[in-house]
Amino acid sequence: MAMLIPTRTSFATGLPKTILILQSYGQNFKPWSEYSKALRQELERRSPRRLIIQEFSVITARAEEEKAEYQFVEYLRALFVRPPDLIVAFGAPGAAFVQTHRKDLFPGVPLILAAIEERRVQF
Repeated sequence: MAMLIPTRTSFATGLPKTILILQSYGQNFKPWSEYSKALRQELERRSPRRLIIQEFSVITARAEEEKAEYQFVEYLRALFVRPPDLIVAFGAPGAAFVQTHRKDLFPGVPLILAAIEERRVQF
């Protein structure tokens, strides 16, 4: 009886994993930028596959423009030929955005809400 045991090298030949990071306040605002950097480093260190990590700020989806958030959702959907493998939202505004638009923004993709208070999570 033969047993096939996958190795790190055999996983590396598969499709890369895509991760969508949504920042609440922009990519250069501390401590959010530090959280994101640490997460990126840890994911890349642990992943047996190549990662494609794309990061966006939801600050571009302004509340005063009624259609802006929907246009931002459409923009994100257009960027991803196939849905990402994981979505990470940092901070309360990012979490609120992704929870509000969850049904339109890759509904079956696992979601991590990071650096927010539990009361902000819509179960």
